[in-house]
Amino acid sequence: MGVVLFRANLACLAAVALTVAWSPVAHAQPGRNLIGTPFASFSRLPPGWHQYRDATDATALSWHYRPNSYGWAPSMPRGGIAVSVYFPHPRQRQRYGPLRLVLPRRPATFLEGTRDTPEYRIFGRARAVDVNIFVDIRRLHPTRADLRAAQRVVSRIRFS
Repeated sequence: MGVVLFRANLACLAAVALTVAWSPVAHAQPGRNLIGTPFASFSRLPPGWHQYRDATDATALSWHYRPNSYGWAPSMPRGGIAVSVYFPHPRQRQRYGPLRLVLPRRPATFLEGTRDTPEYRIFGRARAVDVNIFVDIRRLHPTRADLRAAQRVVSRIRFS
């Protein structure tokens, strides 16, 4: 019993320490066991891009976003690009294959609530944990430059 409580407390303290140290956006994630879950980040983002993190997940945006209760989607400008890295809840394990940081040729769907923001999805496993990566580009028909910029950022995702 004491070991379980210690691990739970340690996970909470680690999550708080990381979010305070690294993230302008920090939200608690109830029911999530952080022990064994890697942390996502982006290495050397292109100029003008900004990184936002919570306990384990990370998002890179091509525009400056001022955190608010509505999230980044309503503030996404035309031509804006968002790259989000999520770790699904352990109960939603899919057992994906190895993660390949390659943008798909075609979008899987549209950003929820929009008709002009294609969403590309990448699924895989990194460090023995399932990973979901969503790339949203606010342009009905993304340009080659948009897709190259998105791929550059996707290839800079790191797990620690």
